[in-house]
Amino acid sequence: MSTARDDSQAPATKQDIRMIMDAIGKLYDATARWKDDILESHERWKNEILESNEQWKEEMRQETRGWRNEMRDEMALWREEMNGWRAEMKSWKIDIVHEFRVIAENMRNDYLGAHRDRIENHEDRIHALEKHTGLAVA
Repeated sequence: MSTARDDSQAPATKQDIRMIMDAIGKLYDATARWKDDILESHERWKNEILESNEQWKEEMRQETRGWRNEMRDEMALWREEMNGWRAEMKSWKIDIVHEFRVIAENMRNDYLGAHRDRIENHEDRIHALEKHTGLAVA
């Protein structure tokens, strides 16, 4: 057998207990600091994210306002353009109706003139035949 005494089974001394308690206290303090650091970091990150989110929201609001104002201006231009088109179309309509009436009047006059020419030609032929046959010319 071994004559050396097995120290792992020796009772703990007050100094051993004090050393263990100091180590546990240091571990507790380190864990508390670590926890506080993590909580501070978490809070700082959360605040940074919230601040960044608010900045992003404000940027989007401003950009959206800009888009909205641009769209409003574009719509106003389109309205003005459409009103111009309406005025042009009314003018074209008046011109087209006038042109139609002129063409219809010309066609009517051409028809009446052709009919009159036909009647006059017919009367001339009748007079010529009456002269030729020696019938009474009226």
